[in-house]
Order: sequence, then C-alpha cells, then structure tokens
Amino acid sequence: MFFDNSSDSDEPSNMHTLHSVKHSLIIDSCKESLFEGTDRTDSPVFVELPYPIHKPLKTSEDLVSKMIKEKEKYNKIVHSRKRRYMKYDKVRVNEHEYSGHKYMYIPKYVIDYYDEEEPEDIYKGDYNHYYTGGNLAHFQHNNFDYLARPDLHNNLCINRVPNMNVIDDVVQTNYTSDSIIYGIRSEKTSDGPYLVLREKNKVTAVRCDNVGTVTKKYSRAYKQPIFDAMISEDFKLGVVFSNMKFSVRDMETDTSLYSFKNELDTDVDNFQQFRFLDNQTVVLMSRSTVHILDVRTQSVSGSFKPKLLPCNPMYNFVIIGNDLILASRHYLYRADIRDFEDTSYYSHFIKNAPCYIDFTIKGCDTYLTVCGQSYDNRALFTGDSPYSLPYDIPNLKETLVQTKLKHPPLVLQDYLDPKVEHCLTGCKILTVNENVCLYTSNCFGEIFQQNVYEEQPDTYEPVTRMYEWSKTVENPKATLHATNFEQVSDIKFSLDAPVAKEKSSQKHPAKNKEEKFLEKFEEKYSTQNVNSEFAKDFLNVWEDSEEEVAIETIPKEQSSQRTKNWVDLHNFGHPDLGQHSKQ
Repeated sequence: MFFDNSSDSDEPSNMHTLHSVKHSLIIDSCKESLFEGTDRTDSPVFVELPYPIHKPLKTSEDLVSKMIKEKEKYNKIVHSRKRRYMKYDKVRVNEHEYSGHKYMYIPKYVIDYYDEEEPEDIYKGDYNHYYTGGNLAHFQHNNFDYLARPDLHNNLCINRVPNMNVIDDVVQTNYTSDSIIYGIRSEKTSDGPYLVLREKNKVTAVRCDNVGTVTKKYSRAYKQPIFDAMISEDFKLGVVFSNMKFSVRDMETDTSLYSFKNELDTDVDNFQQFRFLDNQTVVLMSRSTVHILDVRTQSVSGSFKPKLLPCNPMYNFVIIGNDLILASRHYLYRADIRDFEDTSYYSHFIKNAPCYIDFTIKGCDTYLTVCGQSYDNRALFTGDSPYSLPYDIPNLKETLVQTKLKHPPLVLQDYLDPKVEHCLTGCKILTVNENVCLYTSNCFGEIFQQNVYEEQPDTYEPVTRMYEWSKTVENPKATLHATNFEQVSDIKFSLDAPVAKEKSSQKHPAKNKEEKFLEKFEEKYSTQNVNSEFAKDFLNVWEDSEEEVAIETIPKEQSSQRTKNWVDLHNFGHPDLGQHSKQ
C-alpha cells in the first residue's frame, strides 16, 4: 500500500500488510520491537497532561498555518480557473486580425492567473516545510539543562528545565535575528555549547556563554532557501538547500570542504534533513533516499532507498546506536545503518507530516516521540506495547477542559481557547533528574511540558499550573463594531465627553477610524444637544416599545375600483383622463 512489496522481489517479507484502507487507518506493523535489548523494563507508561512552564508570551497570527492557508487559497483559485478554462473558454482562445495586425484573444482571468505569484512554489506539501526539524533546541551549560527557541519578535529566548514555577519570566538573550528563525540545532563543542540558527536564507552560529548572553561566532547568507543546518564537534557547518544541494564548510577558515548534488534533480526528491554521524561522515536524507557521505574523500559511501510509494515520503530521522529511525508520512522505518539489511515498519498514526522527531534514553529504556505541526498529531514510542504500537499523547485542549471543570469562571474566558490551538514548531523529549519529560513549543515561543510516568500520574498538578498560567494571560479588549445608528450615536456622545477626549488624545494622538467616521455627525450631534428633544427622539427610534401596537385591518378593495381610482388621480396628457383634466 504505502511501501512496495511486489511479488518479484527476492527479499522475504516480514510485514503484515492490510490493503484497501484509508490513509488515516494505517495499522501495518512488524512483530519485532522497535527498540531492541534484553534489559528493557517493558512496563506500560502514562503520559501526563501538558502544562506551561513560564508566563504567556505575546501572540498574533499563527505563523505556521499562514503559509498553509495562503497555499490552499491559491490552489483553490487555480483549480477553479483551470476548470472554467477547460470547460468554457478553451475554444475561445484564438487569433484575430485588426488593421493588418494579428492579436490573440485570451480571457482576462487567464492573464491574471499567470501574473499572480504562487506562494512558496518550491514545495507542494500541506504543511510548512521550513519548520521541519523544529526551532526548539536543548543544550547543557554548567550542569544545567536549557531550552532555546525564538519568540514572536525573533528574539532568542532561553528557559531552564525543569521549571517548578509557572509565573517565571522568559529569559531573553542579547541576540535578535532580522527574519523568522525556522530551525535551531545545538552542538556540544570544545568551545562550549553552540546554537545554529536557521533563517530562510541565512545561517548563524552563536555560542552560549550564560543564560542571557550569547556570542555570535559565524554567519553566512545564501541565495537559495535553506531546509536544514547544523555544525559538527570540530566546527564543520553543513547546509541543505532547496535546490537539492548539500554543502559542508569549515567555519574557522570559511572554505568549502564538500558539495553534493542530487543526481535525480527533481522537485519531488528535495532533501529534508541530515546529521553528522561523526566529524567526517554525514547521513543525508531526501524524501525517498538516504545517502551516507564521506567528507574527507568527498564521495558517497552508501545509499539506501526504501520501497515507498509516492504518497509516503520521508520527512525526518534520528540515529539511535546502529539503528536509523526514519519518519515517513505513514510509518516509522527502522534500518541498520551499517548494512541496511535488517528493516522494519511501524505505524505512527499521525495524520499530517511527522516533521519533528526526538528520543531519550533512561537507563535501559528508550523513548521516542514523533510530532506533526499540531498538538493532535503526536505519538510516543517505548517499544513495550504489542507490535510497538504508540502511546497517544494528551494535548493542551484536554488540560484546559479539566481546568475549566475545576475552575468554572474560566468558562467565560473565551480568549483562552485560541492560546492552546497554535501550531507546533518544536518538540524535545529529555531525561531530567531521572524523569522523562516531553517539551513542545508553539510558533510564539511558548513551551509546554508533560511528564512520562510508569505509574498513574497526578492530574491536579497540570490543572493547577494551567490555572496559574491562565490568570496571567492578557485579556484582549473587545473589538468595537458599530452596526446601527444607535451605536454610532452612543459612540459619538461618549467621544465628545471632555474626559474621554482627553484620554483618547493621550493614548491615541492620531485619529483612528472611528473618530474620522464620527466627525461627519459633528454638526447635528454634539455634546450641546445630548439633552435636546431631537437627540432623545433620535435614540428612541431604535428602542423597543413595551406597548403593543394594534394591527390595523386594511379594507379590501376591488381591483377594478383601485385601477379606476389610480387613473382618476393621474393625468397622462389626455384631456379626457384624470381628475386634473376636469379642473
């Protein structure tokens, strides 16, 4: 179905394939465990409700879904115009000759279609591919764990984990980028922890000196959009471009060490992610192929192409020991990175593209999480369940519902619901103080935590954290909408008050739209005639009357009599018609 298991293959199949099922009902899996090892605990786990770890940040329009909505809108317009052209106007496109010159007749909407710019034409997916890999990074400094990510204004922010106080502020560093930071990679080097910040056409490497201070060590701009960027322990910078090229540079000398071009050279096979296996070996993954590159010899030491159909491309991967875990549209694909012979499939049940993947090891147990760009698309693998089925991860909506049940006044605070529905831009699973913690960040830099326990967790702590967080969320002011003349007059009278005018001039020196609109009523409706009978009558027009109005019965009149009365009333220029002529 989503992998090619044809009968002409000589390789034995270790899969149980269910054919003719929808994409959202994939339940194929191997009998083997996802994580091998005889010392694993193999005990069931419980995932706690998520809760915030710091004060809420300023939000605006969702940056992740903005590109998706623009793309969907453009595709609908293109589809309707193509359908109209093929059905009605294709035969109308022809040549016409005027005054000895030939002209081509083309409908205007066809010209508009060619003139309209396609948003992000380099990718045809249904998710924001720039955020693949995520912009939430983990690093250690002075034996403490930290999480780094950008906020709404592209400021690099850092929080220490675990954070036991939800009312703490976010630590904003001294670095601010000029554009959106789509990805952040961390690397432990001999010079301390480094963060590689990936913008659309720029890569910047900074060193973390302390919690609030970073030092810019390297920066380079490119013409092509960038899909992934990270450094090795010996300061080699690898960059993946949208034109299917991969390059490695020496940061200290700023010289090129290796450049690789995809031989297929098709848009379908764009590169996605890569990892430094060591200082001289790179694992590079496209949507359909995995390449092992040797930087020293500048050659391809190996390639692996799983038998996946076009509807099941690969998006991200991690390396756990000798196992390469690939996340495709519908599966986790495990392969031995040494020879790619031992391969297995596992369903992750995520509807959208699994563009975030991370793992952690606690003792002998391995925990792996796969996430899409929404809180509803997340899964946790531990390898202990039958056929390695994933655990469902609770989302923020569930926490907010439980919080509203315990604190009923929050039901009226409808501005809280959009705060828990923003898209994800990063996901990390860490072992902190012998506890497994899952961290996710949204597109505005807000981080939420949920713990993984081997016993039934306490549901009151996340509810308490969420309630404390909700009290610090800024209540947005309601938008003023004047939908009738009564509301317009009320607004005018309130703006004419001396106190209101003084406050308005202090807060808003420039006139807003409401003030400009209401200036048209200055001559008739002002402070001087608020108490006038004219103003009262004006307002009373739209007030509901408590007295019932008696319905008058209109006497019926014959059609012939009505016609005669109408003719008698009007004079159409004929001397014998109408009562006016009789005068």
